[in-house]
Amino acid sequence: MALRYTTYERLARKLRGRLHLGEDIIQDSEINNPVNALYAYKPAASDTALDMRLVDDIGEQQENFIDLVLSQLYQLPLRLTSDVTRTTIGSIAEGYILAALLAISFQGTSTIIQAADSAGSSMDWKREAEFKLMMLTAGENIWFPSSIPAPQQMANVPTQQALVLPEEVKLSQSQRPDLISRNITVTTKRPINPNYIYFQDETTEFGRRDGSALGSDKHTYNIYRNEYL
Repeated sequence: MALRYTTYERLARKLRGRLHLGEDIIQDSEINNPVNALYAYKPAASDTALDMRLVDDIGEQQENFIDLVLSQLYQLPLRLTSDVTRTTIGSIAEGYILAALLAISFQGTSTIIQAADSAGSSMDWKREAEFKLMMLTAGENIWFPSSIPAPQQMANVPTQQALVLPEEVKLSQSQRPDLISRNITVTTKRPINPNYIYFQDETTEFGRRDGSALGSDKHTYNIYRNEYL
């Protein structure tokens, strides 16, 4: 499967000095046996040379994840008619793909520390890609397991504004999948005593529930005027 949001050349340039995709990018049709695959890499295949099929596999997985996130807000497939949108999505895809390739190719220092090259580029690329994707979904209640906490909605504080991809079609509220609504409204009516025009609830040992003040004669309380007659 060909890459949709970036190119092999862009990945190769960013991996220079770390991993090698080969001087000449080969096609799947040209890899018909292991020997041919080894000679296709320049220089000769080594620990720093990447299997192009692995690049395709990682690219498909990461680009599909980006589609999954953006499908909550945008109509897919993306048009990609704007240079801004094309380069923004491309940089996000490259960050995720490069981070995954480095994590596979390098060994971590422990079971809880992610594998990366000596410069820590794997985490840098992943973090940058995730932050950019978060900026496209800000305020939409989409959670990312990033190193910064998700913004919390607070009273009297404006909601975070997500960046809008130019020339892309946004979904309406009814078109968005799996919307969560926890706003519950309850409407009720308290009965009124027609004889005395006060709340009909009985008093308790802790005070009245009829709206009248303690120690007052509730028979003279007029609820409509909110005062005692």
